[in-house]
Amino acid sequence: MPLDQHILLKGKFIIPRHDGTVQVGATYNWNDPTDIPDAAGIQELAAFLDQELGSGTWEFEQIRAGVRPATAGAYPVVGPHPKHPQLIAFNGFGSKGSLQIPYFAEALIAFLEVATAVPADKEQASLHTEVLPSRFIKKAASKPKRWIATNVVKSEILGALSKGDLAIDATAGNGHDTQWLAEAVGPAGHVFAYDIQEQALAITRERLEKHQLLSQATLLQNGHETLLETIPQQHHGQITAIVFNLGFLPGGVPTLITKSDTTIRALKASLTLLKPGGTLAVTLYPTHTGAQEEVDLVLSWFHNLPENQFETHIEPHPQNNLSSPYPIFIKRR
Repeated sequence: MPLDQHILLKGKFIIPRHDGTVQVGATYNWNDPTDIPDAAGIQELAAFLDQELGSGTWEFEQIRAGVRPATAGAYPVVGPHPKHPQLIAFNGFGSKGSLQIPYFAEALIAFLEVATAVPADKEQASLHTEVLPSRFIKKAASKPKRWIATNVVKSEILGALSKGDLAIDATAGNGHDTQWLAEAVGPAGHVFAYDIQEQALAITRERLEKHQLLSQATLLQNGHETLLETIPQQHHGQITAIVFNLGFLPGGVPTLITKSDTTIRALKASLTLLKPGGTLAVTLYPTHTGAQEEVDLVLSWFHNLPENQFETHIEPHPQNNLSSPYPIFIKRR
């Protein structure tokens, strides 16, 4: 594919530049508010470039990171300030919205040309309400517009963990869960992190090294169905928290996904490992290819757990979005 003629957008983007180079991005680390490039993010982008351009065909010329604000719904901001109409916003397009700039520029010019002749309330109707700055005014009974199931899991699990505890990240991925689990249990505790992909564990290792957490974690390139065989026997029945994120590695190969048979074996093993009061959290992703069979089997297993041994809870999407990921929780009584 001649990159001088195309923009590639596949989870990440590659944008050709006028000087023959390309710009690639982006990765996100919600827990690092600095503008220092993240080693795990760099490796994630490198894997993406190898996949799309071929290994050995490119090299980094410049690497940058920054603190990036975001808007609800990822819409741009175009139009007058709700309280100071003489101030006009034209911002927030980003890489995805850049193709919309000509359309909104023309709409804003039309708006400004007639601004002195038509009442302001009619004027604003000429711009889409979804992009007006006035949309940021909070309404008293507004419902949540963003749902991040992994953050719900993080909040729940952090409430259960203490320094010195043992925890398991059964799907290490890019290491985000492993990191906050290690931070929560502290140097006196320990986290066991599993992934079958060498790339995932390499990214996780760099993330932990960056935050001086590697000494309190064990990284295992094993399937999580091997939990009982690989967790030391003395820790069986002593684990405080176990976290699963089903699906595929973000930024990785989307066809390499968790499988229902090994997932069920891993979940059953997890219940053996949990201590009384310990919590198992599983985030289900119902929309990727091959996901529905796994989700159905996990839910069937979940609903048949003995109530006298386990307390269970499903956290549904606040707006009943059936395509959104959602977590389930199991607590040993």
